[in-house]
Amino acid sequence: MDLPKKNKIFLQLSKLFPTCFPYFAKFFGICKQRNRAVLGFFGESAAANYLRKSCGLEILVKNYKFGHKEIDLVAFDKKNDCIVFVEVKARKNDSKTGGYYAAVSLKKRKNIKIAAMHYIKSLKRSTPVSYRYDAVEVVHDDNGNVLNVSHFENVGF
Repeated sequence: MDLPKKNKIFLQLSKLFPTCFPYFAKFFGICKQRNRAVLGFFGESAAANYLRKSCGLEILVKNYKFGHKEIDLVAFDKKNDCIVFVEVKARKNDSKTGGYYAAVSLKKRKNIKIAAMHYIKSLKRSTPVSYRYDAVEVVHDDNGNVLNVSHFENVGF
């Protein structure tokens, strides 16, 4: 999906200054457009910050791609010595879909597993790698302000 030029500038600024997202969103008029790609980026950034600060995970890769398959976040859990593949679901507080699991289709879960196996193979380790699948749900209001972040460990896609 090709984003309009102002959305690309917005994303670049938001990556450089993640805490300034609400101000950039107002300036660029992003939240009024309800641009899914931008709100998805915002949700992934909020999830990465939450996992880093609250859960102590080290974020290794954002948006790992294998063909058309994608994993939102790849992290490392030092406490449990395992790789964590994270699917992020960002939604408005009045969303009709209940819970992260209902929003992740069977096809999406299958694609996450395929991309995860490719990532593990790309590490080229001689010893087996311990891993798990987590999900993070980020709930925000119409202005992009985070209302709640929920982390679900070992959801077993």
